[in-house]
This record gives sequence, C-alpha cells and structure tokens, in this order.
Amino acid sequence: MSNERDKPAGEDLFVRPSTVAAMCDPPLNVDWSAALGGQGGDRPPSAGESAQVDLAASIDFSLMNGIFENFLEVVGLPIAIIDLKGLVLASSRWQRLCMDFHRVDARTLARCVESDVSLSRDMAEGKAYAIYRCHNGLTDCAAPIVVEGEHVANLFIGQFFLAPPDPDYFRRQQEEFGFDKDAYAKALAEVPIVAEHKLPAILKLMGGLAQQIARQSLAEQRLRASYATVGKQVAERTRELVASHERLRKIAARVPGVVYQFVQRPDGSTGIPYASDAIGAMFGLSPEDVRDDAAGVFAAAHPDDVDGLVASIRDSAATLAPWRHEFRVRKPDGSIRWLGGDSVPQREDDGTIVWHGFISDITERRRTGMLLEARLRLADYAALHSLHDLLVATLDEACAFTQADVGFYHFLLADQKTLSLQAWSTRTTREFCRADAEPGHYDIAAAGVWADCVRQRRSVVYNDYPLLPHRKGLPEGHAPVRRLISVPIFRDGRIMAIIGVGNKAIDFDRDDLTAVETLADLAWDLIERKRAEETLAEGTELVRRRYESLRALNDIAALPSGGRTHQLVEAITLGARHLALPFGIVARIDGATYTIEHLCAPGGSGLTTGQTFALGDTYCSITLQAEDVVAIPHVGKSSHAGHPCYKALGLEAYIAAPVRVGGEVYGTVNFSSPDPYGRDFDEGDLEFMRLLARWVGSVLERERADAEIVAAKEAAEQRARELASSNSDLEQFAYVASHDLRQPLRMVNSYLALIERRYGDKLDASGHEFIGFARDGALHMDRLILDLLEYSRVGRHGQPDEVVDLAGAVGEALHHLQAASDETGSTLDIAAGPVPVAGNRTELVRLFQNLIGNAIKYRAPDRAPRIEVRWQRRDGEWLVSVKDNGIGIPPEFRQDIFKIFRRLHTSDQYEGTGIGLAVCQKIVKNHGGRIWIESIAGEGCTFFFTIPVAANTPR
Repeated sequence: MSNERDKPAGEDLFVRPSTVAAMCDPPLNVDWSAALGGQGGDRPPSAGESAQVDLAASIDFSLMNGIFENFLEVVGLPIAIIDLKGLVLASSRWQRLCMDFHRVDARTLARCVESDVSLSRDMAEGKAYAIYRCHNGLTDCAAPIVVEGEHVANLFIGQFFLAPPDPDYFRRQQEEFGFDKDAYAKALAEVPIVAEHKLPAILKLMGGLAQQIARQSLAEQRLRASYATVGKQVAERTRELVASHERLRKIAARVPGVVYQFVQRPDGSTGIPYASDAIGAMFGLSPEDVRDDAAGVFAAAHPDDVDGLVASIRDSAATLAPWRHEFRVRKPDGSIRWLGGDSVPQREDDGTIVWHGFISDITERRRTGMLLEARLRLADYAALHSLHDLLVATLDEACAFTQADVGFYHFLLADQKTLSLQAWSTRTTREFCRADAEPGHYDIAAAGVWADCVRQRRSVVYNDYPLLPHRKGLPEGHAPVRRLISVPIFRDGRIMAIIGVGNKAIDFDRDDLTAVETLADLAWDLIERKRAEETLAEGTELVRRRYESLRALNDIAALPSGGRTHQLVEAITLGARHLALPFGIVARIDGATYTIEHLCAPGGSGLTTGQTFALGDTYCSITLQAEDVVAIPHVGKSSHAGHPCYKALGLEAYIAAPVRVGGEVYGTVNFSSPDPYGRDFDEGDLEFMRLLARWVGSVLERERADAEIVAAKEAAEQRARELASSNSDLEQFAYVASHDLRQPLRMVNSYLALIERRYGDKLDASGHEFIGFARDGALHMDRLILDLLEYSRVGRHGQPDEVVDLAGAVGEALHHLQAASDETGSTLDIAAGPVPVAGNRTELVRLFQNLIGNAIKYRAPDRAPRIEVRWQRRDGEWLVSVKDNGIGIPPEFRQDIFKIFRRLHTSDQYEGTGIGLAVCQKIVKNHGGRIWIESIAGEGCTFFFTIPVAANTPR
C-alpha cells in the first residue's frame, strides 16, 4: 500500500502513512488508571463491574500482542486492549509524538488522560465506537470488547490525524511546552493521516478478532474445567494433550499469519477486501489479486481439500458460527503446506457475510500430530508383529511423510564400525529394488554415501546424489538413487541405528528431514522394546531347549550298563529323538575310512552297522577338520552344497561332534536328516553334542580306564610299601647319624680338653684361642647334628591321631622357656582356650617353643619382649598368630626365613643353626596347614599359621 500514497484520500486507508520503524513501545502490563488523575481510577467497582472484571481476568489476550504488532506492520496504526481497571492487556508500539513528548510533560499528559477518560466514558455508556481529538492535536478512537454480553475491556486505536495537521498549532505547542523543535517536528511527521470513513471497519475487524480470541480463551478454560473430575489416567492423558496443544498454540501464535477480511456476496461471489502482505508467502498471491475475487486462494488449495474448504465456509455462512478449518495448499515448487483458519462471521444489511480473522501455517503442528498418531499406530502394530515387520512399518511411515519411494533401516553393531542391514520399506522391495534384501553387514569405512551420517555423526540430505564425487556403485538390481536422507539414531552418545529414505519426486527439504528424525526417535523406543521382547522370548526358548537337552543327557547318563553296544545304541536313539533328526550314528575313523559302529535309523534307509565309507565322502570330514561341533541346518543353502555326501545322499540337516578316547580322536557322533532343520542350531544344541560326545567317549574308554585304575591302584600300593621302607631307612639313618657322627665330635672335644690340661702352660694366647675355636666348632657341629635329627623326626609318627589342645601345648612350651622368659623380663599374653585340633602334641609343643623362643631371642635392645598368642576359628580351621615387639625382619628376607640353615644374623650376634623355622614350617605342613609372616623392620613380627579343627568339635 506504501506505493499508493498519492491516490485520493477517499479511496485509501491513509492520506499519509505512518513511519512504523520509529514508533515506541508503550508501558505494557502497567495500570493506566493511576494516570487518570483520580477521575474514576480509585472508585470501587459496582457488583456488575466486578463480574466484568472477573470475566476479563479469565481471558488470555496475550495472543493479540503478535497480531497487533502484525497489524501495526501492515496497517500502520497503534492498537491496544485495556481492561476496565486500566490495565494494558495487549498492545503494539505507539507514536513517538505521544510517548516521547506528550506523555512526558505533566501538562500535556493531562490532555492525554482527558482523552483516555473521555473514550472510556463513551465505552461505558454503551457506544459502538467513539472518536476523540485530544487537546494535544492527535486523534484516538475506541470500541468496546463485549464477551457473552459483558463489557470486559476496550480496544483503543490512536495517535493519528484525520486531516493534515496545522503546522502553526503544533509550533505554538512546541514553544509553549519547550519541546525540542527539530525532534518534535520529526516525530510529528511520522504520525499518519487516516481516512475517517475507514475507522469503523478497522475497529470492527480488530474488535471482532479480539472478541473471538476472548471467546476461544474462555471456551478453552471451561473445557479444561469440564474435564477436572475425569479419572487419573484420562486426566493424565488430557494434560499431555492440553500441554501438546498449548505448545503448538504458542508456536503457531508466533508464526506470521494472514490477517484478513473475507466476504461472500449475495450472488455467491467472494473476495478478500483486506489481507496482510503475508498472503504472498502463504498463497503466492498479492492482496490486490484477491481483493475483488478470492478464486486464487481456492486455486492454491490442494485439489483433495477444495470441496471440504468450500463446504466449511458454506456451513459457517448458514449458521453464522465461527469458521475454523484446516486445509492444504500446494506451493509452486510442489511442496505441501497445511493452513489453519479462524474467523468470526457477521451478516451485513445487504445480505453480504463478512468474516474477520486470520490464517496461519500449521504445517509443523499438523506434522507433529501426525507423527504422534504414527507412533500410536506403530505401538499398536508392534504388539502383534515381529521386529522386522515393525521396522518395515516404521520405514513405510517415514516414506509416507516424505513422499519418498524407498526406505532402509540398519543397526550399528557394538563395535561402532559395522552396520547390519535389517529391513527395506514395503515399496522398495515390491516396486523398485531386486537386490538381496536379506540382512547383511557393511564396514562403515567401505560403505557408500548412505553411511555418511555415521561417519559425520549427523543427519545428511543429498538432493544431488548422482553428482556426489564419493558415491559408490550399487549392487545389481538395486533401485537407482536420485535423492537421499540418512539419519543416525543416538542413545547415550552412541549411534544405535540409521534410517534412510530416498527418491522423492522433488528435493527433500528441512521439513522432510525433521519428520524422519522425529519419527526415527519416536519409533526407536518401540524398536528397543520389541528387540528386548524378542531377545527375552529367544532366551526363554533357549532355556527351554537347554533344559530339554539336560533332561535328554540325564536320561542317557542313567542308561543301565547292559554292555557297550546296547548303551550306545540307546544313547543315540534318545539323542535322535531329542534333536528330532531320524539318523543317529557313532562312527569310528581309521585313517581315511569311516565305519558305522552304532546306528539308529528308520527302516529302509540302506545304512547298516559295520558299513564303511571313504572319510572324504562324509560330512564327518568337516567335523574332524573343525575339531569341534559342526551344525548345518540346511546344507543346500550353505557353503557345503557341493560336498560329495550332499550329492550322494541329499542329507540337508547335519550336526556332529568329534569323539575322543584317551585324548585321541576316535570318531564322531552325528545326527542327520534328508529334510532341512526347522530352525538354526543354537548353543544349547552345540553343548548337548559336546556333552554327548564326552559321554560316548567315556563309554568307549571305560574298559581302558578300568584297567588303568587297577594298574594305578597296584602302583600306589607299591609306592606306599616303598615309602614305608624309605621312612624306616630314614629313621635308621637318623639314629646312626646321631650316634656315629656325634661320637667323633665327643672324641675331638675330649682330646682338646686333654691338650689344654697337659700343655696349657706351654701354649701362648694364640694357641689357647685356636683351641677355643676348635671346641666351638665341634659344639656347633654337635648342635647341627641334633637339629638335623630333630628335623628328620618331624612327621615320622604318621598322620596326627589325637586331639590336642593348643592352649595346653602353649603352656607346655612356656614351661620349657621359663628361664629365658624370666631372664629377659618377657611379658606373655595368651588367648583363652580350649583350642582342640587334630595333631601330634610333641610336635605342636616344639612349634610354639620355637616361635616363642625366637620372639625372646630376637628381642629389641631397648625394650623387654612382649609376646601375644591369639587364635580364631574360621571355615573349619584355626588361624593362630604369635606376635612380638622385637627387631623384625626386612621385607627382602621374608621368603627365605623358612629355608633350612637360612640365617639372617651371625652366630656372634644370635646363636643358633638356622633350622628352627624350617622345623616350624614342616610341622605345620604335616598338620595340613600353612605358615607365613608379617613384619615391620625394627617394630616386630607376627607369625601366622593355620591348622584344622579337630573332628566333631562343636562350633
């Protein structure tokens, strides 16, 4: 309209249009009654006014803010809704002449207030509309907003001229109130001059729209209230739907739409006297194109929706009910958009029906609703169909949304490097693609451009697929690809699957991508649940089959030993029945010869016991090569279709396991059928065959095993006799060693004493020192012989055969150590008994005597020894500890202290032979226990050992 400024005022809305970009925002959401100077602002409302105020408070006029702003952009007039208390409910921007000047100075503000009060008073008196020229020189107008017979608010349109302004008047006003001359003049030039006869239509249009919004708001609130008492489940669903509707409503409210006035004349012709510029983007038409004839709008509508659109208008005209309708339009580029219209009709005196309203693009809302409906359809579908069928249905929905011809679905494996083809859409396999539709695996690095979404970790859209430089060839029979959308589905940062559609007749757009992404995400939860259900069902079936396998194996294991042949025939008969395969064979393999040793087969099969074949002509050659179970449910569809056995006998199903006897391959146990197996062999079947093969091998090996057991028993008895003889020899040797080795030492000591007595006065100090060294060496050798004798005697009394109280053994050991304990001032803390164990009392006393004696011997020089003996029962044994506060043992020596003759100190520091702890270890091992140490160097040691609890000892 801005291009028609020079036309006569009687023909156009504006004599001079406003400068919209320079307008100011009014003080929204404030109480204007305070600005009325007390003229009615503080008066309590009457009972009728209270009801009106309550009704106004129930209406949400916020939607009008966007509409008013669009109205301002299109028409150029400021507009606002103010309730009867003076609260601004909705508004556009206002003229700078008013906001920056007249409402700033208190004197000119009083004139503005006078204008507001006058118009409000006229509305309260029930006038249809009122026009007021304030003393500041601007004109305002107002119309009441009446909802359900109640005057709830006023619609104000203001700050314009009805005629060109008097320059002298405004110059005097500028000088009188001290306004900046240039700024005031510039703001004055921005105020539009409006043709007065246009004001009633504008007020009627915007007032009718506000009343319709108010009625819709009240209707929505009352509708929500009517559902307040519905049950919890329905209420929850209602809240979800209301929330969804509210979100869509808010989105739609912020999307620019067409504000319009539509007329249907008595002769049936139609026109759109006023339409905002948004009609161009929505219908591809200008306001001038439809002013006198609305046929262009109907021509833009989708052919399938034209009849419904016409019928909805006809019904609204017949009843004067509000017109609300949704329909599609076809854009010039072939894309489809959904529009939603909402308007209020009124009949003119001449019979013309006029609708005031707006139309907005509701494509996104419709698409979202349709996606949710699709998810509900898929949820119902998933309950009765397989995972594969659900994937196909998901692809079909995606193709329907995008008008694509083909669709595909892949799962991404756990390695995040391999894709597994799961399904094609229905039309893909039926009309476009003859390539193999069976699931296959693809390496992402080598896959085509359809896997770019995985490599790039984002959705991709290719509308120029044939021109892509990195595209790869397609398999034979694959549908040609022209356009492609490929979408990854993420969960917890990992790509779970990709869904793709292709070959739309026109380019895919952002809406297509959003639809596929949304549907993919919505459907994935259903797919995950279906996968879990099928996995659970497969697991349940597998458990059932494994139970049947175990029961069959139990029946086989329970077969009476009626001879090897009878047992094996019965076993393979039970196995054939369990696997539902007619042929069962135990075969022996000798080199390249296959011999049937035991057979279960239907009559007339032509197979007999003792029959031989070349090993290479049997499936068992595959089993022996695999060295494990081989299971082929359908040989004809496997890589073994060319095997000689298949050509000769036509056996389709085969499962076998190698049988070993004595660690060597004996042959196989196998089952087969001329018909394909009804399912894939699973792990339960394979484990059944492995266990059966072991059982067959054990039966074949039984005689050999029995002979080996007899031989082993005889060998053990011979070893026991030899061991008894060896022990006797060892004891005799110990006795001889103790007697015969010590006798020369005693002679050495005697002659040394004789030399010292007879020649002592002739020896110097070195001679006496040498005799001392010799005597000490002889004594040390004697102690070594005695300790070795003691070490050799440990355990020679056989297995422990008496109940010994460890507390008593400790007491006896302390008795032997009393002198050393008293001499060093040792403190001993012994746990309370009794502690019954199965053992040899003498050896256990020696054990404690050695451990406690070591604690006294290896004491710290700065403190008296403190020794604690504790025991604790656990898991059928006693855990005993002997703790001291001595010098401790460095970590690097703790593994060596139990070795014989292993000493950490020289004899001049601590006397001894280094056998004591070796004796302790031998005693503990002979009693079925173990011994170890924990120590901190310089702080002490704790020796731990275990020993079994005596039999029949109460807990």
